[in-house]
Amino acid sequence: MTRLEELDEVGLSSEDTHLIFSWIALNSLYGTWDPVRQEPEADRASLDRFNGRLFTLDQDKRLESMLVEHKKLVKAIVSDEHLSKYFWRDPGEGEAKRARYAGNKTNSLYVEKRYPVILDMVLQRVYLARCQLVHGAATYKSRLNRTALRRTGRFLHLYLIEASLILIDHAGADGWDDLCYPPTQ
Repeated sequence: MTRLEELDEVGLSSEDTHLIFSWIALNSLYGTWDPVRQEPEADRASLDRFNGRLFTLDQDKRLESMLVEHKKLVKAIVSDEHLSKYFWRDPGEGEAKRARYAGNKTNSLYVEKRYPVILDMVLQRVYLARCQLVHGAATYKSRLNRTALRRTGRFLHLYLIEASLILIDHAGADGWDDLCYPPTQ
């Protein structure tokens, strides 16, 4: 048995852990320390600021290209009512339609080239999938959420690659905020 097969035996290569570990990787990139409050800044604000900076640094249009190339995946994630926070506030056909409408709205966002908005819509849904796992709203290896977890995990993987390459190529001279938990010697 290979090491990868051993990991799979204990579930460490499942969609669940792939999404959780990928989000940890992303969080290590966007998380910033609030020196006044002496604690990490709020997730949403840190992630929004990080994405804004990425788009500013992205001279090669890597994020735009990734979003265009994987438009079908983006639309599938945004259209999935189970990945919409509105659906869970009032589960039912009305909110399911609202989620599907959001998926259709991505078409006009692509035409208008509003890539930061598209990325935000997708990451909101990826975050919701992550929250379902981390906060116990989804059962580990549940049959019901496999498609959503595969899609969100795949998107997050693609996004992490592009974000990392943008940072490697263009972030050296930019003043980045302090890491939340920097390595110490």
